[in-house]
Amino acid sequence: MEKEQYITSSLYTFENMREGNYLYVDKTAYLWKLINKPQSMFFFSRPRRFGKSLTLSTLKAIFQGKKELFKGLYIEKQAYDWKPYPVIHIDMGSVYAETAHRLEENLLSLVKDNARKNNIILEKKYPNEAFKELVTNLYQRDGKVVILIDEYDKPILNNIENKNLAELQKVMKGFYSVLKTCEPYERFVFITGVGKFLKVSIFSDLNNLTDISMNDDFATLCGYTEKELIDNFQTKLEDLANKNNEEYKSFLQSLKDWYDGYRFSKRGENVYNPVSLAKFIENHGDFNNYWFETGSPSILVKLIKEKSVNIEEVINSSYTENIFTAFMPTSISFIALMYQTGYLTIKSWQTQDRVTTYKLGFPNFEVEESFYQNLVYTASDNLDLSAGLPYKLKESMRNNDIDRMMKAIDCYLAEIPYEIHIKNEKYYQTIFYSLFKIIGYSIHAEAQTSDGRIDAYIENGNNIYIFEFKLDKSADEALEQIMNKKYYLKFQNSGKKITLIGANFDFETRRLKDYKKKEL
Repeated sequence: MEKEQYITSSLYTFENMREGNYLYVDKTAYLWKLINKPQSMFFFSRPRRFGKSLTLSTLKAIFQGKKELFKGLYIEKQAYDWKPYPVIHIDMGSVYAETAHRLEENLLSLVKDNARKNNIILEKKYPNEAFKELVTNLYQRDGKVVILIDEYDKPILNNIENKNLAELQKVMKGFYSVLKTCEPYERFVFITGVGKFLKVSIFSDLNNLTDISMNDDFATLCGYTEKELIDNFQTKLEDLANKNNEEYKSFLQSLKDWYDGYRFSKRGENVYNPVSLAKFIENHGDFNNYWFETGSPSILVKLIKEKSVNIEEVINSSYTENIFTAFMPTSISFIALMYQTGYLTIKSWQTQDRVTTYKLGFPNFEVEESFYQNLVYTASDNLDLSAGLPYKLKESMRNNDIDRMMKAIDCYLAEIPYEIHIKNEKYYQTIFYSLFKIIGYSIHAEAQTSDGRIDAYIENGNNIYIFEFKLDKSADEALEQIMNKKYYLKFQNSGKKITLIGANFDFETRRLKDYKKKEL
């Protein structure tokens, strides 16, 4: 009997995954396409927490000739000599430097660390010179070199607003120029990151760097397709659906609504976020926002606030392919950054008169909620949440006092700055959701039922509260929707008291206009 494989969201080393009997979704067919050429240099952009580091770790194991790790995988069956190459693996994710001097120290440390692992002694004192020395010495001793660079843009993204940005950029440009200088010594180069900066700003004259970020052939290199989900996780998902008393088909639809929907090329399939899916399984099938926990680039949060983003306008607009092109670190395109960080994805495209245009949108519930939570927490920076509001909400929950709870939320809305409000039901729903998260209550959003989705529900002791939110409509309409769609049915056998609450927000006043409640 085959031993059950573990599922984890926190392991990014291929060797450890295979030796520790963790489930690995086989992506080696894509890597086989990449390594087939005798010499190649690739760039690959994906949002954070999407499997880029694991991809580099897998490539590293291939080029180190560790065939035993690939037993049963696609690449094991291909005609490949498994010749070991010297590998330089540089992870920029831990590089935090606000000055050029400190950045040079960190880069030099990374190069020296690679030199030690390859038993090379370096004499050069500057990072670009030491990098070149390392590549040259490895080539002379062991042959052509493989270079893997993870999160190449982290030092720049961390310092977008830094007054020293130009100096930092100059250091990075000099460091990466070694890739061009040492091209004759390189077998394979693979660079990953979140942002796509113009070559002139970071990669100098790397005119042979092939960007596969929006290539149809590699659209699903990271993330899980629907087929991969079923092939690898079906037994576990069926078990979770049973444990949560959910019908399997409905359970899968909720999973799709929450974590699927990323599309990285015109013809590419949608993919699930691999880390969110693993966290979902680790948390026993709890539909929750795991993506937001990983944090967002500070510059994105700042731009959201400064530009008073009208997300409805963003989603309803059409964009040419220029929106996906790289930008200068000193001149960031807000829409491009939203796409590259994973907040927006390709929803549709069309070509007319030889011009292709795209519609963008949130990939799924998790990301949409994260966007609005960013706004809520940005607003909360200006408010004193320690004074009054958390206490009032907790007291109202302890006493099952719906009137006091709704009044506290209305007071919170009144304090949010005008420019942060967005005319969207989801925004107000997320405010509600986030406030309860802040005070430590378990609140469930967008819960799937047989006839729709519950905006939110809270289980509090022997009480269950079911909420439906409307914007510029009526509380009666919200309550009527709960009743007509029978959102309460899934809780009727719980033995708990069920209260239905319909709430209506008014965008003109930015307040809770009215609410209605009904006990079952």
